[in-house]
Order: sequence, then structure tokens, then C-alpha cells
Amino acid sequence: MTTALAVTVLGMTATGSAAYAAEGDAVNTALQISQVPRNEVMQFDIPAGLIPDVLLTFGEQTGYQVLYPTDLARDVASPGVSGEMTPNEALERLLGASGLVYRFASEDTVTVSAQEEKQNEGMLLPPILVTDTATKTDTRMDEIPASVSVITREDMDRRGVETLNDAMSYTPGIRIIDYPGGQGNSQLYLRGFRTLNFAGEYHDGLRGGFNGYDNDIELYGVEQVDFLRGPASVLYGQGEPGGLLNLTTKRPTRDAVNEVQMQVGNFEHFQGAFDVGGSTNENGDLLYRIVGLARRSGTQFEHIPDDREYFAPSITWNASDDTSVTLLTSYLHKKGGGAEQSFPASGTIDDNPNGSIDHDLFLGEPDHNDSDVSNLATTVIIDHRFNETFAMHSATRYLYADAEYSTVGSRSGTLTGDRLLSRNSQYREQEAHQILTDNNVEVTLDTGPVFHTILGGVDYAAYTRSETRFNGNNTTLDVFNPSYGTPISIGTTPSVDTRLTIQQVGLYGQEQAQIGDLTLTGNLRYDQVKSNSKNKRNGTTTKLSDSALTWRGGAIYAFNSGVSPYASYSTSFFPQVAAPAFDGTSFDPTEGEEYEVGVKYEPRGYNSSVTASVFHITQTNVLSADPSHTGYFLAAGEVVSKGLELEGRIDLADGLYTKGSYTYTDAVITKDTSQIGVKGNQMVAVPKHQGSVWLDYTLQGGPLSGLGLGGGVRYVGKTFDASNTNIVDAYALFDASIRYDLGEVLPSLAGTELRVDGSNLFDTEYYTPGFSRNLVFAGNERRVISTLTHRW
Repeated sequence: MTTALAVTVLGMTATGSAAYAAEGDAVNTALQISQVPRNEVMQFDIPAGLIPDVLLTFGEQTGYQVLYPTDLARDVASPGVSGEMTPNEALERLLGASGLVYRFASEDTVTVSAQEEKQNEGMLLPPILVTDTATKTDTRMDEIPASVSVITREDMDRRGVETLNDAMSYTPGIRIIDYPGGQGNSQLYLRGFRTLNFAGEYHDGLRGGFNGYDNDIELYGVEQVDFLRGPASVLYGQGEPGGLLNLTTKRPTRDAVNEVQMQVGNFEHFQGAFDVGGSTNENGDLLYRIVGLARRSGTQFEHIPDDREYFAPSITWNASDDTSVTLLTSYLHKKGGGAEQSFPASGTIDDNPNGSIDHDLFLGEPDHNDSDVSNLATTVIIDHRFNETFAMHSATRYLYADAEYSTVGSRSGTLTGDRLLSRNSQYREQEAHQILTDNNVEVTLDTGPVFHTILGGVDYAAYTRSETRFNGNNTTLDVFNPSYGTPISIGTTPSVDTRLTIQQVGLYGQEQAQIGDLTLTGNLRYDQVKSNSKNKRNGTTTKLSDSALTWRGGAIYAFNSGVSPYASYSTSFFPQVAAPAFDGTSFDPTEGEEYEVGVKYEPRGYNSSVTASVFHITQTNVLSADPSHTGYFLAAGEVVSKGLELEGRIDLADGLYTKGSYTYTDAVITKDTSQIGVKGNQMVAVPKHQGSVWLDYTLQGGPLSGLGLGGGVRYVGKTFDASNTNIVDAYALFDASIRYDLGEVLPSLAGTELRVDGSNLFDTEYYTPGFSRNLVFAGNERRVISTLTHRW
């Protein structure tokens, strides 16, 4: 009978098939069992447990010696593995979401290490894709019964992205409205549903905010973006049924990070940035990272800048092997234009007898045109493992935001005499405080044939915003012969003076049951949301209180071939706190449900993946713009969104890969209780067809070794504007990137890269739907940015 060798030498633990003596005794040689070829199928029966235990059993069953650093594997759980497969496939499943990777150091030795270490050694085994956005636990993609896209920092750098719009532009299932020169955060449509006020945007697992005009995100400070499709209320509470984005902030790492960057581009774009960090000592128990950026830039519109400063220091204290505390802080200040750059449909997407309006026309007034937003955030993340069964996670953020706007913008999309745009003026200031916290306990249990990962948690959000608005005089602008300088006079009596408070508390539970290659996931959550809006002008207060029970069930089966079919059902709810009717009444929360089936394919041994999914979402009590009262809403009834999404990333050869996507979305208003005549229409701003493809190649040798080239095309089909009657034409945009490692020419420049990125290379003029009827936004014009980056 053969037992396993387990000795520690220079911090490495070895498990294998020699005899193991008692601690302190000499190790005697024992009979060796023959090693199983790494690509030969064999029967495995390794129960769930801690990484050291499962690797020990793996060594016993295969005859391999397994080496790994003890500090990486202590108290990390593995689901085990059973069934017929190759040793390669068994190792992938055993390591799963541990964050560890493996390589065969010799014919009889396997080395397990951190992903970063393996990359530094130049090994090219395919990564194990893991995300916690869909389950709040570290879970492999082929164990998640949902569709998830992951946009890594490497992917963002390869395409030279600058904004969230850029980052998501090659991802299926999402439509982000381009709004150059505009105010507020991104406008997201996920699987056909618009997510206002950060309802679909999370930062480090916590909602990004509650108002799109007092908060934002600097993409240079983001490490990864996860897009979870479908209802997510079972884990995150109130939200639209199309899904959510979770942006992970750059955090301290054990490995040193040192980067400085300079940019220049058209529209007088100048930017400098840095990203530095690492460990303060050899033990790695205190880590730090500091990210900073400063930009001075114009836009495609005169008088509208795109300036910002960003500073984000963070530290991580690894108090022990079982406990870590991370403090993330950030300050963001951005300055833009206050003009409401909403173009009339006439002269843009519709014919006008006077011709076409210039695509870069400034619609405001230069002397009343300011947008100044600052926010300061502090986040504390605590992770602690009590033992091999229990672990806890806590994340808490406080954010303060201050915003001021001096605006002049369109009153309506109707031109007087086919050329005069009626504009209103306003001064607006607001201040907001928010605190969010999410705390959960994870329990891992092995009950024989079933390995359980059980999650239970509670989250809380409190948001307060004070806002004051002062209206000014109305003016007109001849959009075909503009003349500026009309005096703007702002009143002294506020037209809006409110204080809004929102509180939400949610209790949630989740069970992930793994039975061999089958993973079953179930969720249940209860939410209570209260809001209080006080009108300081007349002393009235409006109070709302809503509660909801949401749930999810899903199953996925991971075949040895890499094919993983799945099916799921989930529900959502969203209180409509800030959506008023003209008569002042409020609306009931929307409720959504989704059926989804799909298949994921990750071929073994290749860094490639393909996902296909079909979905059917029904949402009730959907709102539509009130055609008689601009800025107000009506309950349109019911919407059904169904569609197909395809996504793939394929390594074609060394240095050559392609990624592509296609989305078909049939989002139709199926009930129109407001009788405004939109039943049967496609939902506003949602195209039926979208597609993209990107091809990237880095030369592997020769005199141009280190030269990288990339190019892609994005297509967005035709859509309805906010009136749900006017058509906004389809468009296709072309992007390209070229980069070169200057160290290939001069060794003294090792770590220095020069790149040039261009978006909308052919300067195609296109429009996207605006906020109100007969109004559209001009699309982004051609942008070219050169970036010089040095890393050491």
C-alpha cells in the first residue's frame, strides 16, 4: 500500500507517492506507482476538501509529485472531482476558483503556483476563468448557470479604451448611448432595459450611486469589468431585469506595479497618469497601490471641455493567512460643459428644408456653460476565513458628491420655422451622501456525493441628496446660422428645492450544490425599500415603501469536452422612486422574470471560449415618456424582451486572436395601458441587431518583433427615439490600434510601449436616441490618441 509524501522545503510543499514518515523522522523510499500519462483518461474519486488534501489524493491516484507554495494553499477549499477524465482536466477542476494554476515541470512532477508567477515564467497554459459577480463566491464560468462577459485590463489596454462606452463596445447584450459633451454618467441598455442612476452599474460589488449627475467612474482606475446578464435582484436587490455591470477597482498586489503614461490626441487632448504599488516588506503583509490621472482636453464641441483629476491610494493589510483588510480611497473631479447637447430630429435624422445641422454644433451659451462634479469615496473590504468550512466577506463604502451645473438646453425637439431651437436656462446644484454595506458568510460542506457552497448575507444602502434648481429666461438659437451672446438671467427663487432620502435593506441566501459535473444554484432574497422626498418650497413630503421577494434557480453541467449547457429562471424588481407622473402620483415597482438557456464552450488546452444564450424577459409596469408633458412618464404596461446573444474569443495562432459578438434583441411593448399608441413597437433605443468583431496580432519574431496591430468594426441597427415613432438610422464604426515595444529596438527602453489608437476612423456621422421625443444625441466623431507608457 502506498501513501503520499508531504515535505516542506524552502516554502514548497511536495505531495507524491513515496512513503511519509512521522514529523522529524527520515523519509524512507517506498514503492512507486506508475504515472498516468497526462492526456490519458482515468477514473478519479477525490472528495472535496482543502487544497493540500485534494492534491495529496491526486498524487496518490496518479503517481505524480505535486509541488506548491504552502502560503497559497492554506485553508483554500476545493470541490473535489469524480468521474473519468485526464489528469490535466482533473487538475483544472480541483484548482477551480482557488486562484492557483499548474504546469508539468517534468514527466512525473506538477508545480502549482499563483497565476502571476506562472505568467512571469512565460508559460502559456489557458487561464481558469473565475468570477464572483454572478454568485458573490469565487466560481468557475462553467459552474455558473448564467451568461457573463469579463473585460480584463489587458483587453482594455489592447484596444486603448478611455471610457466605459469604449470598454463595452465589443460586448453582446449591451447598448450604451453615446452622448459626447453631455452631462451625467453612461446611459446603459442591458438586454433591452434602460438602467438609470447606476441601477445597473456596481463598483467592487456595491451600487455605484443613485444619481447619474453626481457620480462617475474613471476607467484608468478599473482592473476588470464583469457583465452579468439577466435579473440580479436575488443578490443585489433593486434593479432592471437586463443585468448589471460590476467594475473592480485596481487594488494592491504582492507583485510590484510600476507604470507611468503620457497621452496626446485630437481635440487638444493631453493626459498624464501613473499606477504604482507593491509590498512594503518581504513578508507581503502590507501592500499598497496609488493610481493617479490628470487630463486637459476639449471635445468635438466648442466651449465644452473634458477635464478631470483622479487620485486613488489604497492599502491591503494581510493580518494573517486567514484575514485581509483592504482600504480603497478615491477622489474624482471632472469639469465639462453645462450645455444640454440634445439635437432636434429635424435636420439630423429627419429631413429639413434648410439642410443638415452641423454634427458639432454647440447648442448652449458660452457664458452660461459649466459642469463641475467632485466625489470622494472610501471603501473598506474585509475577508476572513474562520476554518475550512466558514468564511466571511464585508464591503462598506461611503461616498460624498458635490455637483454644480449652469445649463442652456433644448426645451423641445420642434424647430420654429424649421430653424429656431427654443432653449431654456437653469442653474442647478446638489450634494449627496451615501453609505452602502454588504456582509455575508460563506459555508462550504461536503456531504458525500454533494459539495455545498452556501451563502447568507445582508446588505444596506442609505442615500441622501439635496438639490436646488433656479430657472432662467428662455432663448432661441438659429441652428443653421448660430449666434451666441444672448444674456442669460437666472431667477432668485428656486424652482426645485428638495431633499430625497432612500433606504434599502436586503436579506439573501444562496446554495450552490455540486454533484460531480452538475452544479445547481438556488437563490432567495427579501428587500424593503423606503424613500422620503421633501419639497422645501411648500413643505410637503412624499413617502414610499416597497418590498419584494425575488428568487433564482439554475443548473449547468460541465462535460469533459469543455461544453457546458445551462438553464435558469430568475426574477427582479425595481422601485420607481424618481419617475414622476404629471399629476404627482407615483408608480408601483416594475417586476421582471426571465427564462434563459445557453451553452458555454471552453476547449481544453486552448485559451478560447464561446458562449451562446437565448433569453425571454417579461417586465410589468414599464414606463414611457408622457407625450403631452416633457420630463414626465406614463405607465405603458408590459414589455417582453427576447433574443439571442453570441460571444467568442479564439486564439487563432501565437500572438493572433479574435473576439466577436452578435446580439438579436426583440424588445417589444406588449401592453399599452396608457393608450398612447405604442403597443407593438420596439422599445426605445434598443436595436434588433448588433454585432462586432476585433482582430489582434502581435508579431512573434523578425525585425518587427513586438509590433502589435488590431482592428475592429461595430454595427448598431436602427432604433426608435424617445417618442417611439421616429427612426434613428443604423451605423457601423471602424476602430484600429497599433503598438510597438520600443525595447525591441533599444534595450535601454525595455518596458516602454508606444501606441496609437483610433475610434470611428472614417469619421462617420451618426446619432443615438435622446432623452425626450424628437431629440437625439450626436455620435462620437473620429478620435485619435497616442500613448507612451513605461513599465518597470
